[in-house]
Amino acid sequence: MGKLRQFAIMLAFILAGLAAGPAWDQRLTPQEAWVLQQVAKGQVADLQERFGEDEGGRTIRGWFMEALLTGKSPGLKIHYHGVRLRNAIVSDKIDLASAEISCDVELLKCVFNNVVLFRDSNFKKNLQIKNSIFKKEANFLRIKIEGVAYFNGSTFEGAVNFNQSLINKELSFRPYDPKGVVPIKSNFQEECHFDFLKVGTNALFESATFQGPVHFRNAKIDGTLLMQGATFDKVANFSHSKIGQTANFGGTIFKNNAHFTRVEVNEDLDCYEAKFGKNALFAGVKVGHVAKFVKAVFEGLVEFDNAVISLEFLAKGSKFTNCKKPISASGLKVGSIINFEGAVFEGPAIFAGSSVGGQFNAGGAEFRSKNATDFTGLTVGQLAKFTDAVFCGPVDFAGAKIGGEFKADVAQGAVLEAVRIKGQVICHDALFFNLTISGADKHPLEIFQLDLNRTAVESKLSLENLHIQDFLAWNLQVKGQTNLRQVKIAGKADLRGSKFASLEIAQTQWPQRENLDLARMTYQFARIEEGKLTWWKKNIEYGLLARTPLLEWVERSSYYKRNYLDLQDYLNRTGQERQADEAFIAMKRWELSNWWGGLGNPLTWPTLVFWDLGVGYGRKPLRIVWIALAFVIVGAVFFKPQYLEGVDWPVNQTLRRLALSLDIFTPSLFNMGMEAKWHPPKTLGLQRFIFIHRLIGRVFTALFFFGVWEYFR
Repeated sequence: MGKLRQFAIMLAFILAGLAAGPAWDQRLTPQEAWVLQQVAKGQVADLQERFGEDEGGRTIRGWFMEALLTGKSPGLKIHYHGVRLRNAIVSDKIDLASAEISCDVELLKCVFNNVVLFRDSNFKKNLQIKNSIFKKEANFLRIKIEGVAYFNGSTFEGAVNFNQSLINKELSFRPYDPKGVVPIKSNFQEECHFDFLKVGTNALFESATFQGPVHFRNAKIDGTLLMQGATFDKVANFSHSKIGQTANFGGTIFKNNAHFTRVEVNEDLDCYEAKFGKNALFAGVKVGHVAKFVKAVFEGLVEFDNAVISLEFLAKGSKFTNCKKPISASGLKVGSIINFEGAVFEGPAIFAGSSVGGQFNAGGAEFRSKNATDFTGLTVGQLAKFTDAVFCGPVDFAGAKIGGEFKADVAQGAVLEAVRIKGQVICHDALFFNLTISGADKHPLEIFQLDLNRTAVESKLSLENLHIQDFLAWNLQVKGQTNLRQVKIAGKADLRGSKFASLEIAQTQWPQRENLDLARMTYQFARIEEGKLTWWKKNIEYGLLARTPLLEWVERSSYYKRNYLDLQDYLNRTGQERQADEAFIAMKRWELSNWWGGLGNPLTWPTLVFWDLGVGYGRKPLRIVWIALAFVIVGAVFFKPQYLEGVDWPVNQTLRRLALSLDIFTPSLFNMGMEAKWHPPKTLGLQRFIFIHRLIGRVFTALFFFGVWEYFR
């Protein structure tokens, strides 16, 4: 019975092996075997060219595609050209979840009849699936592609998921453009997900068609996002996305809601001739250069609330056709120009609290709503132009601030109420091209509080003939010239974090140290002119001692080490090395004065006497030489050369005294052998003087070398 049982088990194994079929390579179809041969040779495997147009002759199986792309086909060594396959039909599911594909993949005019699953896969090189058809779901969730990803001219009949994918180079869904044939556009027929997508360069969707909802939330495109000529039939959501260069939606058609809330575009946002069928939401959008909506059409609610456009907002000839839903641009901030020339507003227009550094141009615009057109709190740096504009209802400019000209030709109902705050000039968080606040020479303008906190001035800031109680300029940024002339600040001056390109101060009085704060203030060029200088300041302090008005200004403020280092760097950069050394010494002196009780602590005195006064903290090593010379001269007075034996040089007695004093002062540095041949009377006073002379000489020599080392270090 035991042998019979063993035989039965052995027979079962044999039958199971036969049921498993032939070896892997014997199970391949002729098409698949031919594909392996072509791939091994590095040639294109065009199944239609080899087996004809019949679908059966072009069909390969999903498991074969998986083994081919991962290189797991037995005996297959993929050529460095990678896998290049054309006109293939994949019959069943492709499951490459978490797979690693190390070769280039190029699939052209392929049809995927079942689910394509690339979730968490890693393509070490390029992935190109052009002019192909995905019949069912295409799942690219968290896919990583280290090269380019091209899907030009492909059609996706099922859902598409690129959520959290990472494309190191370019992602493209542009039209496939074969020679002599009309370009084939990419088409998405179901819902598409691109949330948290990351692309290293450009993401190109030119002329693509999206028939289902599209989600691009929190996507990050380091290059250009190209959507020019695309069509969105359902909701398109780009909220919180970041575009490293330009976002181009020129001629794009949004048939449903378009969400661009808090999108960040480093360069241009281009929606030239775009059409928005329903709501267009751009609240909180940030654009680094220009936002273009020229000749755009908006049929629903439009929101630009709190949007930030660094340069220009261009909407010339645009049309807002919904008579009930407004265009809301409350808090819109634009650096240079807002242009609505010839625009048509069928519904309410709200620009309350908006600001523009240069021009607001609505010349020839038509405001057809009977509701009030709201410009309350509008801030314009240079020119507000409403020439030939038509207002069918009231227009409200209450509280508006127009920095330059105001040109208006208002038909009816204009309300222009300028608000004036007595005693205060408040410009915080404002953006100006030029800002000038000045009084008369004999009658300075008195301001209780001048508030320029977080204000940005693109060109020139000029403050002249002012008496200010509190000057608040925290994080003030001026990219051009800044002039402060004949300004007196009595109470508080706060310039923390301010940035100046060119700063010139003349005849300005600053408050005391506890009320002057310059922490983190930076500048590219700075100069302080004090008017008529006394002989002491001109020749001794600024000449001999190499101090500067800038250093005195920094010393007058609350201590912040970075201010001294920035001043030192600026003085070195402008060729004022001596003055830079003085700034460094002043910084060290301030630190010493605040260490363990400051200069009242005897422990700080040696540092002050020797390291500070002696060598200027290593910045003035030659200073100790001049002090040492004084000691040498004093020694020459007391050291008489007649006690020298066997020394007859120098002949001149004065020089001989100096040489003897120098030899005793620095025997290790200038060993002239005179000290050994000098035999003076051994009086107690003389011996003490010689000891002190030698000791000071050794200390000064050490300080000199330490100072030189610190200087060159």
